[in-house]
Amino acid sequence: MNLLKSTVVILAAFLSLNVLANDWNLGCRNSHDISWAAHDLDRAAQHFHRVVHRISGYSHLSSDAHRLASEARHLHRLADRGSRSCGHLRADFASVSNAFRHLRVEFRHAHDSHHNHHVIHDWRELQMSFRQLRMAMRRGHGGGHGGGHGGGHH
Repeated sequence: MNLLKSTVVILAAFLSLNVLANDWNLGCRNSHDISWAAHDLDRAAQHFHRVVHRISGYSHLSSDAHRLASEARHLHRLADRGSRSCGHLRADFASVSNAFRHLRVEFRHAHDSHHNHHVIHDWRELQMSFRQLRMAMRRGHGGGHGGGHGGGHH
């Protein structure tokens, strides 16, 4: 009887570890697309911050753009290292999403920036990059398979 209990406990522990391992590797399901999209968002966020800072100086918009650029850079580095923690990628993506929402609100209030065609163009690129990352994260964590984007991104 003790052998049966021991076997059940070991089997349960093994199954639990398997579930944890699957969650641990979840971020790798779509790692190429996530890494590519994180790279693209990092590039777009860094550029947008530089342009906004050049035009508006030290402003709320520039501050929020800097915050997004920092969060995007962090996520990009994590994704490039091939983070095996799905939870860590999700948490960092949540930080990026929060920074993007704050920036979007501030951009709507920054009427001076709405008259600059360069800023508007870069804002649209930033939005597109964010959407691509959001889709890659959803595919990576929802079980779907994303298509490749061709070539490396470095």
